[in-house]
Amino acid sequence: MDLHSGAPFWPLKSGLLQSYPAIDRDEQADVLVVGAGVTGALTAYHLAAAGASVVVLDKRDVATGSTAATTGLLLYETDSDLTRLSAAIGDAGAVRAWQAGLEAIDAR
Repeated sequence: MDLHSGAPFWPLKSGLLQSYPAIDRDEQADVLVVGAGVTGALTAYHLAAAGASVVVLDKRDVATGSTAATTGLLLYETDSDLTRLSAAIGDAGAVRAWQAGLEAIDAR
């Protein structure tokens, strides 16, 4: 994994999940969100859930800017299944890593 190349890790690992065409017509919306990374996507999601009409713009594909080099790279091990993680760091460490993730989700 090269964090200094400017090449986003996740699309290199898994490929692009979705690619969207450029907007080629006028659009109307209550809110324009600039940036389709994690922050922009969550902002758009919550605004739409609250009833706003939302347009999201990004000059690149979704989640290929700073989102691709997030702190998620620091927690990459939890993207492994528990069996592989146990083999790499031991049962106690693997279980604790997964428990910490669950606790963080519940604490939101």
